[in-house]
Amino acid sequence: MKNILVIEDDKKMRDGLVEILTDEGYNVESAENGQVGLEKIKKKEFDVILTDLIMPVMGGMEVLMEIKHIKPGANVIIIT
Repeated sequence: MKNILVIEDDKKMRDGLVEILTDEGYNVESAENGQVGLEKIKKKEFDVILTDLIMPVMGGMEVLMEIKHIKPGANVIIIT
């Protein structure tokens, strides 16, 4: 089963994505911001990472650059 991480600051959007992906049979974790997401990425392997583009504290492009530094082969999808 594929592991997916959803990084999204909007709770309604985050919960919706988690529900849809879980219903499709994926193992899904979520993070409310980029910093929390990066901590999860350091501790666990994810097959796909979905990250919002516009977030407070750390935007999606900054998150993407950090992910590529931590896990160069990571599959990242930026959502808006």
